Order: sequence, then C-alpha cells, then structure tokens
Amino acid sequence: MVLTKTVVGNSQVLIGDTVTYSIVVANPTTQDAIDINIEDTLPPGLLYTPGTATLDGVATTPDVTGRTITFTGVSILIDQEVEIILSTRVTAQADQGELTNRVVARDPFDDAPLSETATAVSTLMPEAVFNCTAVIGKVFDDRNMNGYQDEVGDNSRVSNQGITDQNFLNGKIGNEIVETDEGEPGLPYVRLATPTGTIITTDEYGRYSIPCAELPADAGTNFSLKLDTRSLPTGYRVTTENPRTMRLSAGIFAEMNFGAAIGRVVDVNLTDTAVVAGRNQPTYALSNGLDGLLDQIRDTPSILRISYFVMSGAEDDRARARMAEVEDLIRDKWRGVGRYRLVIERTVKRFQ
Repeated sequence: MVLTKTVVGNSQVLIGDTVTYSIVVANPTTQDAIDINIEDTLPPGLLYTPGTATLDGVATTPDVTGRTITFTGVSILIDQEVEIILSTRVTAQADQGELTNRVVARDPFDDAPLSETATAVSTLMPEAVFNCTAVIGKVFDDRNMNGYQDEVGDNSRVSNQGITDQNFLNGKIGNEIVETDEGEPGLPYVRLATPTGTIITTDEYGRYSIPCAELPADAGTNFSLKLDTRSLPTGYRVTTENPRTMRLSAGIFAEMNFGAAIGRVVDVNLTDTAVVAGRNQPTYALSNGLDGLLDQIRDTPSILRISYFVMSGAEDDRARARMAEVEDLIRDKWRGVGRYRLVIERTVKRFQ
C-alpha cells in the first residue's frame, strides 16, 4: 500500500481551530487489498471531531481509542485508490510549533504494517494575548543616580536638576533630550539588544517596546536585554543593572527600565603599595583615604574609576583581584554614608 496524507486548507492554526486531513490509500500491487486497517495517530493536543469522517465521500465511523483513529474493513482493488477525510480540533494541550499526524496501513490479522508511515504537518501559531510576553520600558536620565525614575518634585535630584538641559551627539545625529512632566526625562535613540541579536532603539521620550519578545514555557522563561553603552550621550554611564534579566510569564507584560547619568568621574589610582604586602587586603592608609573621599562625594552624584597600574600583562589577574577587594571595601563604607547608587568602574593600566 502507498499512503499519502495532507492537510486540507490552512496548515497554520490556533487553539480552537479545525484541522482537516486527507488520506489517500493507493494499491499498486498485483492483488486486491481486502478489509485492511488504516491507523491514524493524532499528535498530542488534537482530538477527532465525531461525525466528520468519510470514505470516498461516504460517511463512515472509525474506531477511536485516545489519539488513535482506526478505519477498519477498507478494501482497495488493484491499481485503485480510496480517500479518507477526517477533521480534528486543536485543544489547549497542543504544543506550539509543528503538529505531526501519522498514518499507516495494517494487516487486520497480525497488525503488521502494510505500508510506510505517511505524515502531515500543521503548525500551531502563538497567540499574542495568551502565549506571548511583550516587554516595554524606558531608558531615563537618572539625575540622582538612585536607579529609579523619580517623579516631579523629588528633592533628591535638585542638586543635579539641570544636568541634561543640553544638546548632545548620538552617533552622527544631533538630538535634544525632550523635557516632559516627569522628574527624570527619557534618553532618546539609545540602542538595546536581545541575546538573539534583535536591536531596539528608544523613541524621542526614551521609550521602547518589544512585542512578543518571548514565548515563555509553562514555568516561565528568563529574558535578557542589554543597553548598548556606546549609544548613550557623551559622558553618560549606566546606573542600573546591565544587562537586565527577568522571568517572563506568558500573556503578562514585563517592564525593564534602564537608568543612565552624567556625573563627575573621580579617579582612584592604585599600585602595589595600596595593599598589604603579599596579600590583596587594602592598607590602613588606603582605607582612611577612602573615608575622606566618600565623604566628599556622598552628596554629589559621581562615578568612581579604580585604576590599578602594573608593569606587565602577567600581573593583570593579581591587579583585578586587588581591585575587587578595594571595591568591596568601598561598597561596605558607602552603605553607611551614600545617598545615591554609586557606580564603580575598574580598569588595569600599564606604567608608561
């Protein structure tokens, strides 16, 4: 026997749709096929619709056991063929993506296959409301560097209030920050990227949206987004987590905001004399010096840039470990005196 199976009509379906199949059974052999069984197996999530099956245009009632539909007593003369039509419906248990239906002819006595297995594929498409998760958000001028977009009248930003009343250059296009009723305006034309390479650019108010950013699994799916710091206005640095990762649930909007700010950069230059000999622990003198430095910058948003000077590249790992210890010390001290989220950068430099 030679079986051919096809989807009748649209093969791209949604939950609740009907999928109709055509099964053509041909007999190219030298003898009649009498009373054979045609066994059709539906993919998970599809159910047979009773009363829809026909055999050469005549209504017929198959045996239905779970997802297996069996047409018994089918006879096909030499060089003849018959066509079976049946309809199914797509339930919520169907998995998104390809739904493969399989059919085979079998001997009614020993259940041995009399043909190769034929398949037909339909595709369950995602539904924006129920299956997708859209991600929206904003890149904003975090004037007080606290990592949150503050509303109008927040006194914590007064000392730096006018810092973005300026034109700035973004790539090759000059753009002006649009002042709104919000306390901290959005940053226009900033680029963001997903792990798959999708690039998103904020609008003139710093807003962006990613329709159907992810198709979360039943238990949710992690989604990451990274701000391209090269697209920020000159002098700006990110004040929030970058990249950001959130757990997304199907059908629920997610909001991922990024803050960036311009502030004075304070350099902390270190050499081997800044740590206890033979260890990575900062010296007492460095610790005291940091106390004074943090007291000076606690009210004015600033960025600390720690630079460790080494003689050769072989010392890079040691320098990074020591800078990490210094950063930990700074953050411990900052918890007691800081009034904004302190951004710390680290770099290894060579002696000239």
